[in-house]
Amino acid sequence: MSPLNCPQCGRTLINRLFDHCGWCGADLPEALLVSSAEKELMREKRRLKEEERLRRARKKSTHSRGGGDAGWDFWVGGDGGGDGGGE
Repeated sequence: MSPLNCPQCGRTLINRLFDHCGWCGADLPEALLVSSAEKELMREKRRLKEEERLRRARKKSTHSRGGGDAGWDFWVGGDGGGDGGGE
């Protein structure tokens, strides 16, 4: 049997972050679980990826605005005439 299979039911483990088999619910031996060091590495990679995503989003947002009034549609009202009437 593969080391990534549940020793109880033999099916492939769904998620090694949990301490039980996702198929049969059997407790998994420590050797099959993701170690604390591996979990920390996964968290750090996820954090760095999220930081990069946010950095790109901010950069894209800044560039899409273009500064000044670019990209904004301002309308003050009136028809361009001086009396404020509709025609």
